[in-house]
Amino acid sequence: MLIWIVGIAFAWRARGRYPVRSRLAVIGFTVLLLTEPVFILVRAMVGKWLYSQSFDAPDLSTIFMVIGIAKGIAIAIGGAFLIAALFGPRANRRKEIEQGEPE
Repeated sequence: MLIWIVGIAFAWRARGRYPVRSRLAVIGFTVLLLTEPVFILVRAMVGKWLYSQSFDAPDLSTIFMVIGIAKGIAIAIGGAFLIAALFGPRANRRKEIEQGEPE
């Protein structure tokens, strides 16, 4: 989780130079940062509710499998934002070319 917090800090610092890429990176890091605590909470609440409803084992495994798949999708979305930030267009590219800054 510390890596995601450091990533948010670095992306936030770059917002003046690369606003679009910075925004995408902050969104991606935030999604990845919040995924684990949110899904721990979801599993706990769903597990408590399922226990009170006395579901049998196949139903429990199916429900928790769907929660795991949803977590995987959330992680993939966060990663997609980071990839978009990494390979996305630079808003200041023309100014860099005019100033002669290297790529």
